[in-house]
Amino acid sequence: MTRDSSGLTGPRRGGNTSRSSRGLGRRPKYTLEPDPLRDVEYTNNLAQDAATEITALEQGYRDRAKAEADRFKRATDSEFWFAVCFDSREEKERFLQRAGLMDIGDKYLDGREVADRLAVDLD
Repeated sequence: MTRDSSGLTGPRRGGNTSRSSRGLGRRPKYTLEPDPLRDVEYTNNLAQDAATEITALEQGYRDRAKAEADRFKRATDSEFWFAVCFDSREEKERFLQRAGLMDIGDKYLDGREVADRLAVDLD
């Protein structure tokens, strides 16, 4: 219950805004980045070991930057879907029924499921 400016109480506003109530499910578990110093072999020579560590750290930063660029490209790529248009809703629904796809959706369908149903090999 909330109290508004008039002093009256009413149902809580906003409802449940948790991730699961919005259909988002659980957040993915994060993995630790690999230790860039794991393969450094120390020689007991401070200057040489420091230079080797710096080189390894620089490579770690480059690897992480590349991984982030790849992740960003996958996350923002909009060219993984397409639209199919019919003259009417009835025509669309006839197509989906006859193709055996209506039970997986009538607007947004999982492409892998459609490919499987239509016997299209994606590999």
